[in-house]
Amino acid sequence: MKINLGCGTDLRPGWINVDALSDVGADVVANISQPLPFVTSSAEQIAAQDVIEHLTRPQQEQLLQEIARILRPGGKLSIRVPNIDDIVNRFAADIETRNLFLFGDTSVQGEWGAHKWVPTLRQLQAVAKLHHLRMTNWQSVNTNYELEFVKSSRHLITVNSLLFVNQSLGLGGAEVFNSQLLTWLSKAGVRITSYVTHPQFAKQLAHSHRIPLVVDVIGDWKGLIKGLLLLPLAVIYYGWLTWTQRHVDVIFMTGFIEKILITPWARLLKVAVVWEEFGPLQPVTGKFFGFPQLLYRIVKSLPDIIIVPSLNTRNLLVLQNQVSPAKLTIIPCARNKPERANLPVSKSLVVCVSRLEKGKGQEALVSAWPQVVAKIPQAKLRLVGEGERAASLQSLVSRLNLDESVVITGWVADSVAEMARAQVCICPSMWPLEGFGLVAVEAMSLAKPVVGFNLRPISEIVDSRCGILVAPGDTTALAAAIIKLLTHPNLAKKLGQKGREKYLQQYTFDQVGPQILHQLKLAKAYVKRD
Repeated sequence: MKINLGCGTDLRPGWINVDALSDVGADVVANISQPLPFVTSSAEQIAAQDVIEHLTRPQQEQLLQEIARILRPGGKLSIRVPNIDDIVNRFAADIETRNLFLFGDTSVQGEWGAHKWVPTLRQLQAVAKLHHLRMTNWQSVNTNYELEFVKSSRHLITVNSLLFVNQSLGLGGAEVFNSQLLTWLSKAGVRITSYVTHPQFAKQLAHSHRIPLVVDVIGDWKGLIKGLLLLPLAVIYYGWLTWTQRHVDVIFMTGFIEKILITPWARLLKVAVVWEEFGPLQPVTGKFFGFPQLLYRIVKSLPDIIIVPSLNTRNLLVLQNQVSPAKLTIIPCARNKPERANLPVSKSLVVCVSRLEKGKGQEALVSAWPQVVAKIPQAKLRLVGEGERAASLQSLVSRLNLDESVVITGWVADSVAEMARAQVCICPSMWPLEGFGLVAVEAMSLAKPVVGFNLRPISEIVDSRCGILVAPGDTTALAAAIIKLLTHPNLAKKLGQKGREKYLQQYTFDQVGPQILHQLKLAKAYVKRD
């Protein structure tokens, strides 16, 4: 069987013609962004000419997956897509025609339908590899690329091994996420080898090794000077580490310095590299007369894929650090489903879990608290976490005569249990480096209503269905939101339930894990040579 997929295209005698837009002379009319009406391994040849550019990027991959399903082993696929470079050069003096070729015409009399995304040859070849499709030939013909693929099970891309490297000086949401992600990947069959600096973090990871030196060029001046002195040794050490691990499928990194020092070595050794950038970088890369920014700009084009958890992080990396948008993929962070979600709730208890650092918003929360206890004298606030602001926060609590209603717990072994006992959870961060807000997801997983400031990225997670967001820094509005939820338990319950539904739909590893694994496979496909 031969299948011709088209969008209002001409017919092919002896082929089954699928017209995705209309029934003009077509044998079959089908939505090519949905499963195709053909039996698995039933076709020896499929043509998709002037088709995939009319689909979004995810839809294109779904179509390639369907084509691979329908093709027999050894079956052939031919694709024609626009050659953007040729179009731009050919119509440099006729920009109206150039735009027509690039984007199509959506009018009734339009010669072509609208184009949604045109992949490069590299992108198309990599995605095809994920679905057993090996490119055997390509050529540029007029304003198009014409490509030939063959289905071959020998070219299935899998990720069997991963090297994780992380220089972390503390344990926070990023480390929680990384630990749970690596556990999920391990259960999915990926062999994990990790090199980290933090001893407690190392204990959470299987097959973990300690990095023997700490190079910090984004902290304070003392750390910068020490880091510069250690830099030559670090270059040699990370080069040796990359060499010894050069046979892994992917190197995955989330910290600053290891990205700078390992990525060039990995590129030299042709090892796939994926970065995770949790938050905006300008507040740290702009330090020390822009020295960290210089280092970052030298290597920012080298990773194959950069994963970011929020639109906020993506936009600021592009704007402030000139990262290529094409390298960035948004995948939210995830949290394991809580094991202790049914603990008894303490009436009028409000909990805030976060590191006690500047910008995390605990000062604003404590400043708002007198208004809460004036209305609800029995209300209690627990600030859970440790950090450099603990002493100054305790001083503020005392100055406001809140010692009876506010407790700063310090570090606790089970912060989720703290939130499980709360009626309301607060996420008051105004930190410019905030990349996601995992604590909000944890609260939602427990069916707790969330109160915070209306800033990205928290506003990308929490909406009016699952919490209350107020103007940044507005302590009166913050207090009013807390009072409203403490005095209206039915509303609090409704918001909490909606939050849990959103958590289950978007923020578990059932959803997030496969997306990240897919990006790891895609990175390997970019690097792997046939």
